[in-house]
Amino acid sequence: MAATPFQSPACKTCKKRRIKCDLQKPKCHRCVKRGLECPGYNRIEPFVVFTPNRPYKAKALAKHRDSDTPTLPDAIASGPMFRIQLYSSFLVVYFPTSVDDAWHSVVTSWPTQPVSTDLFQKSLTAWACISLGTSKCDQGLLLYGIRLYNQAIPIMSNMMRRDPYHDDIIYSLIIWTELESHYFSDGLDAWVAHWRAFKTLLKYQHQRPYPTNETMRYIFNPFQKVITILAIMTDGISPEQHNEIVCSSETSSPLDDLLRFSASSAMLFNVLRTNPSAHSSCSLLLESCIAQRESMRTWYIWRQADIGEVFPCNADDQTSNRDLPPTDDLFGPASQFLSLDSARIHIMFFNAMRLVHILMPQAITLVSSHAPEYIPDEDNFVLEGFYADQIARSIAFCLGVKNRACLAHLSILLLGQISQTYIKMQSSERIAWCQDVLTIISHLGFSSASHRKTIMLEEWNRAKMSRASPRADRNEGFGIDSLQSTQGRVVSLVPHSDEKKPVDPSVSEANSDPLKGQYPPPTDEESRTLRKVAATIPLASLSLCLVEFAERTSYYGARTVFANFIEFPLPKRGNGAGAPPRGTQKTAGALGMGLQASSALSLLFSFLAYVIPILGGWWADVRIGRYKAIMVGVFLCGLAHIVQLVGAIPSVLQKGASHAAPPFIIGLLLLAFGSGIFKPNIAPTVLDQNRHRLPYTKQLESGEKVIADPELTGTRTMLIFYGFINVAIIYFMLPLLLLGMYTRTYKQPPSGAADFIQAISIIKTVLVQSRFRIWRKDFWDFARSHHLESKGVSIKWTDDAVSNVSRTMTACDIFWFFPIYYLCGGIGSVQANQGAAMITNGVPNDVLDNFNALTLMVAVPTLTFGIYPFMNRRKIQFGPVSRMTFGFILSTLGGICGTIVQRQVYKQSPSPHHHSWCVERMLCNVTAYEVAYSRSPKSIRSTVTASFLFMSALSSALGEILIPVTKDPWLIWIWAAPAIALFLQTIIFWYRFRHINNEIYVTTTADVTEEKAKDGTSV
Repeated sequence: MAATPFQSPACKTCKKRRIKCDLQKPKCHRCVKRGLECPGYNRIEPFVVFTPNRPYKAKALAKHRDSDTPTLPDAIASGPMFRIQLYSSFLVVYFPTSVDDAWHSVVTSWPTQPVSTDLFQKSLTAWACISLGTSKCDQGLLLYGIRLYNQAIPIMSNMMRRDPYHDDIIYSLIIWTELESHYFSDGLDAWVAHWRAFKTLLKYQHQRPYPTNETMRYIFNPFQKVITILAIMTDGISPEQHNEIVCSSETSSPLDDLLRFSASSAMLFNVLRTNPSAHSSCSLLLESCIAQRESMRTWYIWRQADIGEVFPCNADDQTSNRDLPPTDDLFGPASQFLSLDSARIHIMFFNAMRLVHILMPQAITLVSSHAPEYIPDEDNFVLEGFYADQIARSIAFCLGVKNRACLAHLSILLLGQISQTYIKMQSSERIAWCQDVLTIISHLGFSSASHRKTIMLEEWNRAKMSRASPRADRNEGFGIDSLQSTQGRVVSLVPHSDEKKPVDPSVSEANSDPLKGQYPPPTDEESRTLRKVAATIPLASLSLCLVEFAERTSYYGARTVFANFIEFPLPKRGNGAGAPPRGTQKTAGALGMGLQASSALSLLFSFLAYVIPILGGWWADVRIGRYKAIMVGVFLCGLAHIVQLVGAIPSVLQKGASHAAPPFIIGLLLLAFGSGIFKPNIAPTVLDQNRHRLPYTKQLESGEKVIADPELTGTRTMLIFYGFINVAIIYFMLPLLLLGMYTRTYKQPPSGAADFIQAISIIKTVLVQSRFRIWRKDFWDFARSHHLESKGVSIKWTDDAVSNVSRTMTACDIFWFFPIYYLCGGIGSVQANQGAAMITNGVPNDVLDNFNALTLMVAVPTLTFGIYPFMNRRKIQFGPVSRMTFGFILSTLGGICGTIVQRQVYKQSPSPHHHSWCVERMLCNVTAYEVAYSRSPKSIRSTVTASFLFMSALSSALGEILIPVTKDPWLIWIWAAPAIALFLQTIIFWYRFRHINNEIYVTTTADVTEEKAKDGTSV
């Protein structure tokens, strides 16, 4: 019987309006939906559906191109015949050869079953459509299958709440497991969720009657029983479940026997978890373990004729996978079995024996604690590894071309189980072999292998970190170096006791830390009553402050003279190097390019110096690390000063601007690039040296118990850091400091692009899902798992990652208030020009900038050791938003002072309004650095700091726009307009962000987890 090809008509909506519908594009610009997805884009390109009777010829396709041909959804829903035809095509693709296995029988019989629920119909059809769409490169069919799958997810969730023991749920769970592991590369989280749900159903299987449906019996034999064995071996069962399993095994098949053995072993594990204290109980437990082992050995010999033998695999055997790494050097030759069922039984037996030999040493340990004269049986430690090796030797057969559809999932799970044994053996070679095999399995289309590989690697690293010293107790691992296998060759299981093992530097450092565990967190009562102080600042932080000290001197020292150097000409009768003659009111200069050129180049320099940090922060976070980026920035700044010195040589200056300007501009650009790479990395590196992210209690020399608060520590560190920016020092000290403190400095390694890609994906998803309604209070909930899962969208991130991105974006929102704030200090060279218009009496017109440094030298210790400790003692909360708001107010006052001075510029001498700009920058900029650091994940802190520095670039860009009006008589408004705008935005700023004052300093999950892991507390 031939099938009808599935073909959808043109969009009826477009037809009614006589618009030509383009069904080849998902978003047709001619569609009446105005840019949304075309409702007619269900169209499937006609293809020939093969059936066992006869294929549908291509000539007959013309008969079904009229508008009455049903669409694919209608065709599937119209009757069982279409589903059977579609599913028959799918079977040809999914099972390329005839597989003599119960799993194939179950899959073949599914389409003929009555569809009792919409869940099973959608799951079955989705599996067929995705498989056919992938194999035939039919995008429409593939997209329709994915759409059906997404529709089935909420149906499954509702059915699990109403009737979790429905047969169709078990059907669908098996389908989803196969579907996602074969075709969905990003379905790992969903695969694990389905796997847990399936294990839950099996765990409570005793609550529903044993199924009478024949197809369901095929599910139980062998698929459900095999998975049940693995589930109860891992999670354990209750006595009621044990009795149910034993009683439900109606036949005496090998699989039923193994199921009963596994249930009995699980019961013994449950007894061990209770940790019996009586000697008689421990002895009885040990006797039960020995009886279990002997009964399983006897069973294996008795069942040998039924389950077949195991023999070495030949090199020419086509059933094995030749791409797998060789096993000869580790385990011996790969194993070969007579059939799939024989392989499955043997592998399950090997795993059951492995678990029994895990169980026995624990029972022996309990008996030895009551009877020291008891001599443990050392064979148990060896045989666990022996049976794990037997499973590894069987993997090649399981992943053969004809077998992988039935045994690949079992192989993935068993590799995870035997890796536990290899981790205890500390066998890095065997773990590496398991990792290589999982990589190959994932390349075969089973993406769940990648998830299992990640878990295995985490367990291996965790085990390495927990081993502070070599094993001294035999009961902690294997005590015999080799084992004579059944093939007569010796297989090494563990390294010799005197063999040197590689030590992870991070592990040795963590284990040798003498201060570990000496930072107790404060209790609730202590948090309310004890005084908060800043912790001791590490020497590395102070040394890095000196590094910033020198770099900022080179930056500001050069930038301060830029205005006069560019604007004013070389003074006549001067010294020839730019200085004016003594006793005159002339201003120093060199190039004589005017106020607008001076302002333009100064703003260009500031713009580049604060745009390049975006590149510098990303480069450090992703590629080379922060410390190396700092070294590169230092080198470029040093080169820039050398080039600028060439342009400032008197002989070059006297030849005119055409000779002096090129080296000056080249040096200006190099200095901007060097500063841009250096600046976003130095502040996070300074704060990185404070390794404690959570508050802890300590006792002062006076005997007072206080709380060392990380926020106060960060504030004090950044105040000192910012104070060093404005104190003069020679530049050549900088490389010497970096080299001298290299070994003492904590260097955050580059994290790669994964965190950036994840953050971009989260932001993109939340914008699309919320339809760009960024003002909603639940805006970030649109990217969380509970919202996306309800819509059938699978994600790769956690809710903690969404919270971290949300808090990081809040910090970035704060930064948007800084461009106008920066304009309050004057645009371009206006400040120097203002000073030049005054009566100077020999005082340089750019000396006003130096008052910032002088004021800072007084203000930094006053705030650090006077005002802030006084406020903490009086329990006065002066949070980050309060500090920035107060700084904005001071900046507004400074802008007002600048306006007044400009009005009276020819009547009064220089006014001290610059002091307010100095103090408010300690409040605003220092706090902004803290916010950028504390509210961002550690892997992207340089980039977030760079985004704050980028606000200075935006401020410079706004200044460039205002260059045409930066001239008389508009200079008053150059001072007044930013002050007015800043006053208005300060009100908005306080209203929007005042809640941040009450939040904790550390806001990322990774920092809290790392800190608690270091202190040995639970997370």
